[in-house]
Amino acid sequence: AMTIATGSLRRKAQWLNMYAQHHVVDLRGNVNTRLSKLHSNKDWNAAIFAKAGLDRIGLLSQLRSNYGFEYSDLDSFVPAPAQGAMMIAAMGHNTAVLEAVSQLNHAQTQRCVDIERRFLRELEGGCTAPIGAIAQVRDNKIDFTGCLLSIDGTERIDVKDQINLTETDVDLGLAFAKAQSEKVFAKGGKAMMETIKASLTS
Repeated sequence: AMTIATGSLRRKAQWLNMYAQHHVVDLRGNVNTRLSKLHSNKDWNAAIFAKAGLDRIGLLSQLRSNYGFEYSDLDSFVPAPAQGAMMIAAMGHNTAVLEAVSQLNHAQTQRCVDIERRFLRELEGGCTAPIGAIAQVRDNKIDFTGCLLSIDGTERIDVKDQINLTETDVDLGLAFAKAQSEKVFAKGGKAMMETIKASLTS
């Protein structure tokens, strides 16, 4: 069986859901540290990284030349809710700053991120449970994909739906996200979340 390294419970669960016979080990540190650990550990067959993160710091194109690594896209993986989104926090009474940053805000991205985060919040998943969610604008609709997995990857619940972007205000978007979480619960997600919480706190 292959040995795969990752520091993410979500990635571990999704990998084991596809390849139950593999062994997944923990991998911590910043990107350069993790790449160095992968390079030096001859018992590991591969590691899972966020492609956007590697590309952002200019390492994606250097994997082959610097480390002799090849990479493959994992298009079937559902990312963490709000992964890759950037935000600016400001005091609520500072209207000048709020007005300035509002000019930078991309409304469609915010709508998608709000849906993803509400889905996570409704599942009460925090930042450690194996929960994936992505909302994307396509042809005036928001396509949503969400998933909840058991920590060992043996169980997986998926939801897919879409909502009309042009008719969606913030409240409707949040209600849509809540409805997706309720679909997960209806498929056995409530019991799965209780098991996950118990295992993470024990």
